Amino acid sequence: MKPQANFPKLAGGRKEQYTAAQVCDAVKAARGLVTLAALHLKCSRETVRKYINKYPACKAALEDARELQLDLCEYALFDAIAAREVWAIRWHLGIIGKSRGYVEKIETDVRLTQTKTYEGIDDAEVLGIFEGD
Repeated sequence: MKPQANFPKLAGGRKEQYTAAQVCDAVKAARGLVTLAALHLKCSRETVRKYINKYPACKAALEDARELQLDLCEYALFDAIAAREVWAIRWHLGIIGKSRGYVEKIETDVRLTQTKTYEGIDDAEVLGIFEGD
């Protein structure tokens, strides 16, 4: 992207390389993936993150893009459920259906043993313990 006129100035009098709108557009085009947005702008990830931290519009663009991506993933999951894909049905019931009792129960068998230490007692006391005295 070509730089535009009237860029905000950074500390020390330097001008920012991109407008907030350019960064917002790159973040949206990259579906919220900061590294891809940086590649699109030909800058570092850190530069994109600085804009996201500095400009509320850039932060909102990131959040919106990530929300959209989540919605698309959920939509794809629903398609898999509609196609009767067992993995999708099990995953959905295990995560979303927990309130209805669809949980995977794992049975565990725990056996505890107690070990007694007989240090500090004499042989007669040890024999008494084993003989029930």
